Amino acid sequence: MVGTLYVNSGGQLSAASTYTATYNVTLSSTNGVGTMNLTLISDSSDALTVHDYSVTGLVANPYNLTMSVDGQTIVLPWISNSTIWKQNNESYIASWGPAAPTAQQVGLIAPQDFPGLQPGYYLVLILTVPSQPSNNIPFMIATYAESSPA
Repeated sequence: MVGTLYVNSGGQLSAASTYTATYNVTLSSTNGVGTMNLTLISDSSDALTVHDYSVTGLVANPYNLTMSVDGQTIVLPWISNSTIWKQNNESYIASWGPAAPTAQQVGLIAPQDFPGLQPGYYLVLILTVPSQPSNNIPFMIATYAESSPA
């Protein structure tokens, strides 16, 4: 999966701030275990002190993506019809900020999940499958059927 992490020190989306940053996110996993890498792409300083994270317990379904990132639980609901993140519809999205209106808060995520970010920062994590067809529920993660000998 690929995506972005957006950070704003103003505590909500589009707030006046002293710090904003955008990171490319790459998430790789096999059987629910893998890594997540964050690479700064904006022309700003880098507040993060960690860029590579261990991922465990990753489960993606048509409604949520749930994972433990370095021991912190993050939940990203599947967003298909958002006016706030319209350009990112058909993605898993989690966002939170202390000054953010309810409509700008979705899933389970916190600045404390990413060492270096301040508790009052607003953040949005967006993940998607690069080849996911638009206007469709998320891809089939896996199908396993155990067969018995005849």
